[in-house]
Amino acid sequence: MDGDQACCEAGGQQERWTHEEEEPSPHDELIMTEIRRRWSRRFVRGVMAYLPGVIFALVLAEMALRIMGLGDPAQARGHREEEQRLFGDLSNGAYEPGSRLVYTYPGNPRGYFDANNQVVGSINQYGYRGPARAPYERPVGPRLAVLGDSFTLGYGLRDEDTFPAQLEKFLRVRHPETEVLNFGVAAFGTRTEVDYLQGYVLKFHPDVVLLCLFLNDAGREGTRGFLSPGGGRWWPARRYSYLLNLTLTQVRRYRVGRELIHHYRRGYEPDSEAWLEVQAELLRARDLCRENDCRLILLVYPVLYRLDDYPFRQVHLNIGSFAAYADIPFIDLLPAFKGATASHLWNHATDQHPNRQAQRRVGEWLAEQLEPWMTARSGGSAHDPVP
Repeated sequence: MDGDQACCEAGGQQERWTHEEEEPSPHDELIMTEIRRRWSRRFVRGVMAYLPGVIFALVLAEMALRIMGLGDPAQARGHREEEQRLFGDLSNGAYEPGSRLVYTYPGNPRGYFDANNQVVGSINQYGYRGPARAPYERPVGPRLAVLGDSFTLGYGLRDEDTFPAQLEKFLRVRHPETEVLNFGVAAFGTRTEVDYLQGYVLKFHPDVVLLCLFLNDAGREGTRGFLSPGGGRWWPARRYSYLLNLTLTQVRRYRVGRELIHHYRRGYEPDSEAWLEVQAELLRARDLCRENDCRLILLVYPVLYRLDDYPFRQVHLNIGSFAAYADIPFIDLLPAFKGATASHLWNHATDQHPNRQAQRRVGEWLAEQLEPWMTARSGGSAHDPVP
């Protein structure tokens, strides 16, 4: 009995302790309230002690960025272009003969643009960019025709800084009669480029046609919507702070960059209808060139993004594998950018088209790759192996 009574008393004591823990006494509540008040006061005093230093550091960072011109919200307003196009069957060219290409930017951080922050290019009398070489006349020396989109055209560049112009300059060091014709047209895709080849470019009797592929050709968007600053819910506040604009721009590029990678990779998966269409058009271009006694060479221009850890190498390899299968010589332009920082090769923070330095790299690299064919041709064989 004594044991049972002791157990009951112990159980009752345990029950009372549990009950007391679940329902603190008023005295305990007063103690906890006082502790919370003291910690709150300490926290507020700590924040107030550090706040002036934090504000001073932010103001100092803002001033430094303004002095260096980094994160200028005015640079995020975007750019615009003016061009005069011909519309129809492309049998008379793509641009209005004698017209101008005008590109206007919100700032001039590298000093390349004129006093109005503009770059002005010219379209010759035959409706393409660069020196005027007439159709129907067979050239004396080797003639190369370059087809592509705005990267080939030289968006945001002077006439002499496009990669076809740079290619001609480097080739002429050893082959002074070489001509390189720039048939790049902004926003053209592979199908339209092959239509242009068939309807107009072949009239110029090229020995080689360089068709420059960019990864947005497979039904993909350009990089501007992914990598350009500006916009978003914070834009009203960003307009007044270099620091906030720079910070949010970098955060956005990191987040949106992942979307860009998936976006372009998806375009070149085996079941992509757009990629299958590009392949069909490349085969059509190959056959057109064979019928007109010239050679087609396929180029792929890399996306100027993370060149040190390029996320689209496999896409380039897949394109090269198709070219090998189709018996189309292939040149990957990615090695031309070895060691380069992608953003340093952009025209502007709002425009990821390749700038003068990037196009010079391409022109020089491409001239090296084409040199075996140029040497073979000068020896009398127009169809000796090309790279």
